[in-house]
Amino acid sequence: AYSLIMPNFPTLAQEMTPIDADAILAALKFAKRSLAAEFEKDLLKMYHYLEDDVPYGIDEKQVGKRRLRNTCLSILSTLEQPDTISLCTAQFDSATSMTNSIAALECLASTPGLERTKALQEFYQRAKDNDESLVINKWLQVQAMADMPNAVEEVKMLTKHEGYESTNPNAIRALLQVFASANPAGFHNPDGSGYHFIADQVIELDKTNPQVAARLASSFDTWRNHTEERKALMQSQLERIKAECTSNDTLEIATRS
Repeated sequence: AYSLIMPNFPTLAQEMTPIDADAILAALKFAKRSLAAEFEKDLLKMYHYLEDDVPYGIDEKQVGKRRLRNTCLSILSTLEQPDTISLCTAQFDSATSMTNSIAALECLASTPGLERTKALQEFYQRAKDNDESLVINKWLQVQAMADMPNAVEEVKMLTKHEGYESTNPNAIRALLQVFASANPAGFHNPDGSGYHFIADQVIELDKTNPQVAARLASSFDTWRNHTEERKALMQSQLERIKAECTSNDTLEIATRS
C-alpha cells in the first residue's frame, strides 16, 4: 500500500526553490490520474480480490489488506468516472468499520456530485444521532482535506455549521488546521482567498485562544520560500495578523515568520 502512495505536497515543496505551488499541484494530479488510467484494470482486480467477509480485526494481515484495498480505491477515485464513483458509494454504504467508511467518504468528498452530498449528510447524521463528537470532527477533517474547486468557500460554510464547535480546540484543528496544512490546493488558491481566510480565523481566535491562534498562524511559516506572487499574498496576511492580534503567542509566530 505504501509503495502506491505518492509523495505529498510538503515533501515535494522541500525539494523546490522557490516553491511553485501550482506546478506541484498540477504534477501530483497528473501523476495520480495517469497511474489510475494506466493500471485501472489491475487496481480494480486487486480491490475486489482483497474483499472478504471475515469479522473486523486489528491483526497485521487484516490491517494491511484494508490499507491496500483502500489505497486502490483512492487511486481509482481520481478518475471521477461513474463506475469508480459507484464503487466508492458501494463501499460507503456497505462499510462495517470506520476505517472503510472514512476511506470511501474521503474519495467521495473530492468528487462533486449528488453521491458526495448524500454520503456526507448520512455520515454526519449518524454521528450526530450517536452523539459522537470525535466522529463529527473526523467528518470536518475529511471535508477540510477535500480537493474541491470551491474548497475555501466550503470550509467557510462549515465554520457556521451546527456540527462545528468554534471554541473546541479539537474541532478547530480538525477543520482549520487541517485545511491549512493538508489542503494545498485550497490554502494556496492563486487568488489568495485561502490565505485571507486563515488570517481571518487567526485574528478571531487570538481573542479567545491565543495558543490555538498561534499554531494556526504557523501555517504561513514557509512564505519566504514561495514564488514572488505568493510571497506577497502571504506576507500581506501576516501583516494583518501582526496589526490586529494582541497576544504574545500569536505575535511571536507572526513576527518570527
